Amino acid sequence: MNAASIVHVGKIQFGQIEHKFPLVLNTDEKTTINNGYEVLRVRVKLFFTKDGEEVLPTLQYSGITLVQQNIGLNCATNSSDHISVESQISDLEGYFCVISYKKNSNHRSMPRFAKIVASAYSLQEGSSHPIYSTDVA
Repeated sequence: MNAASIVHVGKIQFGQIEHKFPLVLNTDEKTTINNGYEVLRVRVKLFFTKDGEEVLPTLQYSGITLVQQNIGLNCATNSSDHISVESQISDLEGYFCVISYKKNSNHRSMPRFAKIVASAYSLQEGSSHPIYSTDVA
């Protein structure tokens, strides 16, 4: 395999939420995860084109990393007083938004629904300013 033949320069154009279960956080059932509250780990698939292959953080061949993507993921919510949202990037699994209720949130004022936004971005080498940022999900 020739590494030069698999290099692609482009911007993320499309994102897709992959979920095999309802995206529901339950505050009634206590768990041992995240201060006793349930955690959702939602996979965000990223694509250069709508019909293209999924972009993963690294491209490996026979256990050797050939390409390290310069793509980050930022996850945010409109209910940050009650919900914690973090981005997680796994070289082998992909991009994720990790969602949970914050400890000591007032359940009476918790929203029934919350908006979660995932944005893909790329940083210029040696800079903290993104080359581009686009909402994908």
